[in-house]
Amino acid sequence: MVSNSAKWNIATSALSFFIASYDIFVFNSLNLVLDAEYGSVYTSGLRTRVTNSILVGAILGQAFFGICSDFIGRKSCLLVTASILLSGCILCSCATFGANGSAYGTLWSLVICRGFLGFGVGGEWPCTAATSSETSEEISPKKRGRIVLFVLSMQGIGNIVATSIVVALIGITLRADGGTHWTQSSLEVIWRVALVLPVLPSFIILIYRWKMLDPSQFTKNNYKTFEKHPYQVVLKRFGWRLVATCSVWFLFDVVFYTNSLFSSLIIGNVVPNATILRKAELQLALVAIGLPGYYVSLFAVDRFGRKTWQIFGLFMMGCISIVIGGVLPYLKSVPAAFIITYGIYFFFSIFGECTTYMIPSEVFPTVLRGTCHGISAAFGRTGAVVGTQIFEPVERAVNNSSHSQILGARVVFFINGGIAFIALVVSILGIPEYKGKLLEQDDLEIRSLMDEEKRNTSDQMDLNIGESYMENKE
Repeated sequence: MVSNSAKWNIATSALSFFIASYDIFVFNSLNLVLDAEYGSVYTSGLRTRVTNSILVGAILGQAFFGICSDFIGRKSCLLVTASILLSGCILCSCATFGANGSAYGTLWSLVICRGFLGFGVGGEWPCTAATSSETSEEISPKKRGRIVLFVLSMQGIGNIVATSIVVALIGITLRADGGTHWTQSSLEVIWRVALVLPVLPSFIILIYRWKMLDPSQFTKNNYKTFEKHPYQVVLKRFGWRLVATCSVWFLFDVVFYTNSLFSSLIIGNVVPNATILRKAELQLALVAIGLPGYYVSLFAVDRFGRKTWQIFGLFMMGCISIVIGGVLPYLKSVPAAFIITYGIYFFFSIFGECTTYMIPSEVFPTVLRGTCHGISAAFGRTGAVVGTQIFEPVERAVNNSSHSQILGARVVFFINGGIAFIALVVSILGIPEYKGKLLEQDDLEIRSLMDEEKRNTSDQMDLNIGESYMENKE
């Protein structure tokens, strides 16, 4: 019989992932709106800062709440992150600093507020990952992959809902403005309404998280159940594994977030004369094609294994990225073919998104699961920041030097393909397969190693006492 607390743990984790994804990816389409509203004020540098600020906040949140979740509990941290999601959404929608609400001040206030929101969004990653993985042991250990990826799949729903809402708001305001163009005030309404909508579900999460309990796996194996904290033993035994999860997640997010957060810019280069609404609709089609990747992964990981699925996803990402880079001039002449091909790329990239999130929630013992997942996720978001910081300057520099609209995008696709293959090699060498393995096995191993260390310490103390006695006797 599954407890109500276990149900609340999974349900609130899934809903929070929906909100976190919405908050991150809504700017895929809102960048089009802000560009139309603010024009030359919304420079490429400022666009990158607005887009990246939530990722920078997420890096800090992932590391901070990952560590805290192992020391003060999953529930306590999840209540704090839910509070930040709620207040952060309100702050973003009300963003306006500067004299008389100047455009520049408003945009910089968005940077600050989205950074704060990102702190909570980032905290959701290690806390929900550890919670859903540990709770799955109470529900059905054989279906742990399916349960954990059900939570992550809400990221795909959040992405498509965010894009759909922006498309709908753009269409509604166009009709309200006479059907020919958008006024500056209507563009303002679009992005503010889009940013405030997650407030209600965030409030619901905050209320229902009071009903959840820490998973029994955590209460039985947290640091308080040891005579002393076993972090040295854990890092000695699992340190190289942590290096592998951090490296793969970093490399994957360089590629994944570069394409996700700047896909509207890539679409704009392929169909430069399209309207805002048309570009947003193409963005929606792209997201919709990639969405089934979550549900294919959800049913596949428990059958084929996490490591195998990750390797397969990275291989397909690398191949398709290089193919797109090679044939982009031909795809540009047929936008529908480009959207389908690019959508297939996102479909396979979801496989890697699923496993990079899931694997660190399994391959470390409970006592430091949140910490290790948080550190791995923070490296991943660092990769996202690196990718998004260098993507647009590289593309622009290549385009300017070659007087081409798409050569820069082709170069980026080639680079991303190479990075995907590097991540594949690291996965083969450093990631273990946890298909069918219970989380309890690593916890028992740590206790055994701690007992062995205690015995060795006791024997050494006895030896030192004996030597000291013999010296004094002499």
